[in-house]
Amino acid sequence: MEHYATSLQPLLLLQLLILILPLLTFSSRLTFDDNPSKNGFRVNLTHIDAGLKNLTKLQLIQRAIINWVKPRLEKLSAITKNGQIDDIRAPVYVGDGEFLMNLSIGTPAVLLVAIMDTGSDLIWTQCKPCTYCFEQATPVFNPKLSSSFLDVTCSSNLCKALRNSRCGNGCREYLNVYGDGSSSQGFLSRESLTFEEQVFVPRIGFGCGENNQVIGMKNVAGIAGLGRGTLSLVSQLGSRKYSYCSTSIGDNKSSSLLFGSLVDLTVSNGAVKSTPLIRSPILPSLYYSSLEGITVGQTLLPIPKSLFQIGSDGGGGLMIDSGTTVTSLQEDAFDMQK
Repeated sequence: MEHYATSLQPLLLLQLLILILPLLTFSSRLTFDDNPSKNGFRVNLTHIDAGLKNLTKLQLIQRAIINWVKPRLEKLSAITKNGQIDDIRAPVYVGDGEFLMNLSIGTPAVLLVAIMDTGSDLIWTQCKPCTYCFEQATPVFNPKLSSSFLDVTCSSNLCKALRNSRCGNGCREYLNVYGDGSSSQGFLSRESLTFEEQVFVPRIGFGCGENNQVIGMKNVAGIAGLGRGTLSLVSQLGSRKYSYCSTSIGDNKSSSLLFGSLVDLTVSNGAVKSTPLIRSPILPSLYYSSLEGITVGQTLLPIPKSLFQIGSDGGGGLMIDSGTTVTSLQEDAFDMQK
């Protein structure tokens, strides 16, 4: 396993097979409303560096550290150090997604390439008319051309979850400001999403961004938040189960994101080992796991357990994050492995 040492406050980010409880279900052009307790579906994930065939594994890791990992760790660390998230400030660096997912939005369906992000909640994409939109590879979504587009009223539960926003024309205006100063501003709405051209999910709440001042977004149209909060795709889909298994860096094969009944704790070669996810009282949307210690061979390293525990101020802990390529340890803990 590759490691990246950082002098940031106690923070450990890990990318591995995770089984997360919040989520969903579906069937052949499957509709979410049909029977959410029995159906499930799969979404293919593409690594952002897929296709870079001339780079070695080491070069890919170094590229990831420079371009994405270090900025993301700095943003996440700053938030955990402060022990709070601003009501309208999301805890991620918006341009640093590791995995991309294809889905379609609206009726008729329009292709949307989004960053899968376990470190944020809001689902959003760019929408016409744009006050300012960054360049994307697919057409910008035009809600006026979709028969399934719905405004969200200020009294809705989705709107109540969107704090420090404004009501106007019967719908809720949002402003998401990210750790690097990037932002997406627009209106909270509802729309139909289609996954893998066969799984149809109506009335999903999402941000229709008309003013998107974003750093680092390339060839994508928005973000699919998979955090624990009310506004995330995970929470809105309902059956509260999803999992993903990421391929090794440098592997051009796609990864899988599973929802609903496809999430199973048994596999053909035996039972899956699992560990519970825990919740930070200060950062409840993020995913943490308990960690007792680290061994090298048979030797347990003398790292204080307190380093891996979530503090009352929100610092510390083991965070599971889809946007980080390598495992990162606080520098003191990393030095003990040399």
